[in-house]
Amino acid sequence: MKLTSSYPKSASEIILVGCWAPARRKIYEAKEESLQAAYWLLGQIGHLYRIETELRKTKSGGALREARRASYSKMIVNRLEKVLRKKQPGYLPQSQMGKALGDALGQ
Repeated sequence: MKLTSSYPKSASEIILVGCWAPARRKIYEAKEESLQAAYWLLGQIGHLYRIETELRKTKSGGALREARRASYSKMIVNRLEKVLRKKQPGYLPQSQMGKALGDALGQ
């Protein structure tokens, strides 16, 4: 999943990003295979959820949402992607954690 730092100027610049809820659920379900990795990943996703919750609570406008996501969320997403790519080869593709990591990267 990637975040852009500015709004697209045209439809061709729009980047589709996925929802973290299915990735979070699958990682949670696979926690028995790797408790430490699962809880770290879930913690990072939790940080993203907290940022979005705060933006909704404060009824932030588009410019503030863009700035907050660029300064905080983008860093977390980049860190998550790096760790997911590093950990994925360590799990069998058909294992619960292998599927969860693959699905998260596919988003």
